[in-house]
Amino acid sequence: MSPTARSLALLRKRGAVPGVVERWNPGARVRQDFLGFADIVAVEPGRVGSVAVQACVTGDQAKRLAKICAEARARTWLAAANRIVIHGWAKRGPRGKRKTWTLSETVVTEEVIAMTEQPKPAEPTEPAPAPSPEPQAP
Repeated sequence: MSPTARSLALLRKRGAVPGVVERWNPGARVRQDFLGFADIVAVEPGRVGSVAVQACVTGDQAKRLAKICAEARARTWLAAANRIVIHGWAKRGPRGKRKTWTLSETVVTEEVIAMTEQPKPAEPTEPAPAPSPEPQAP
């Protein structure tokens, strides 16, 4: 079962109405996320807006967060009273015991995106004029 399938099952269990919005592009032979960052979009009863979910394995969550933060459309999605969540899935459990799939959820907000932005480099300034050479004594 893929991370997307696990997230779909979880969202349905929570009472949400999810749909897969990631598409296969046969010409480019790649999967393309909705708005460049979403695999699933879900509507949750009692919540304003929709939630966009990026599903992956836990080890890829940092990469997915960087991808979302670099995508300008993510800010537009959030500004429209929607939410973004990264679902990271991994098999975990005590040594010698049966491992079960566990979820690590990362909520992406405007504040998270702002914290991950790289500061813009300072504008280059005019170099200071070279000091004039002092006159030599005869």
